Amino acid sequence: MVSVYINGNITPFRGMYQELDQEAQRLFIRYLFNEANPRYTEEIILATI
Repeated sequence: MVSVYINGNITPFRGMYQELDQEAQRLFIRYLFNEANPRYTEEIILATI
């Protein structure tokens, strides 16, 4: 999902995020903080809300 956002596919990213159940959304946010490039972390989190 991170690569989808980075490649500029924001609308599909939002759709994929919304399809995740609540626990999967939490795991994805945890993944962002631990594994994703910090440069994109804030942008991606803002795109999820």
